Amino acid sequence: MMILALALAACGGHEKPRVQETVDAASAAPDAPEAAAPQETAAAGETAGPFSAGSFDIKIVTSGGFAGGGLGTVSIDADGNVKAGEKGFSGKSCKKKVDAAMYAELIALLNLHAANEWEKDYDPSNPGCCCDQFSYGVTIDLVETSTTVTTRWCSASVKNVPGGAEITDKLLAIKDDVLASGECTP
Repeated sequence: MMILALALAACGGHEKPRVQETVDAASAAPDAPEAAAPQETAAAGETAGPFSAGSFDIKIVTSGGFAGGGLGTVSIDADGNVKAGEKGFSGKSCKKKVDAAMYAELIALLNLHAANEWEKDYDPSNPGCCCDQFSYGVTIDLVETSTTVTTRWCSASVKNVPGGAEITDKLLAIKDDVLASGECTP
């Protein structure tokens, strides 16, 4: 059974929602195609798949929430350069090289959840993410194949995005790391 815990920042004074997705292995569908554990490479524990260090650019842009300013933005290019922006409309912007451990974890999540096969929109009936939800827009460019994956979802529909909660949390953690220790401009 999938459990989704989502605390919105609307009234609780939290800076960002904590999204956690858990799957009970006992309730996984027995007929699920190839539910075997992902293969890992010998280097850095990355899960096998189309994503590897230097093979993609990724960007997440957030908006909405109670105040409308979202949770910030982060982009990582194929060379590992990160640009991060604070939430809100006029926050600071910072840059630095991506933390190697966080990058390896992100790559493993992208491969595990086949982010290169994400749908274009996981909440088409709610294009503006009504009612104080956060909106998440993700763009992934696979360098070698010149393939671009663009998707979006609202807070309430993150459960429909394969690995959406985990990948969002990892990208926002990278953003927070860069904002805390990167080279910043006001």
